[in-house]
Amino acid sequence: MNTVSISGHVAGDGELRETRDGRRILNFVVGIEGEGEPYVPVGYILAQGEVPQLHAGDRIFVEGRLKAHRIRGLFLAAKKIRVLNAPNEKEARPEASIATQ
Repeated sequence: MNTVSISGHVAGDGELRETRDGRRILNFVVGIEGEGEPYVPVGYILAQGEVPQLHAGDRIFVEGRLKAHRIRGLFLAAKKIRVLNAPNEKEARPEASIATQ
């Protein structure tokens, strides 16, 4: 079984692309607070399909499968992303289940 869960903050805005067939692909980094650093990167995430709108600093929970890429190295192919609380929000946003390959 290959299931990984990461909870942390979105470190940066990420990179959103769209394929020729209209699929949305979002690459972003999840980080945790570290000594002397705002966010220490702990996971590189790839999400495809209906991805939620994420902003730097959003506190999120990501669940997915760990995969390896010959250039990018290890990354998490997200199946679920839940924004727990954005810095300026009091309520958590709804969970987004997304399609991955």
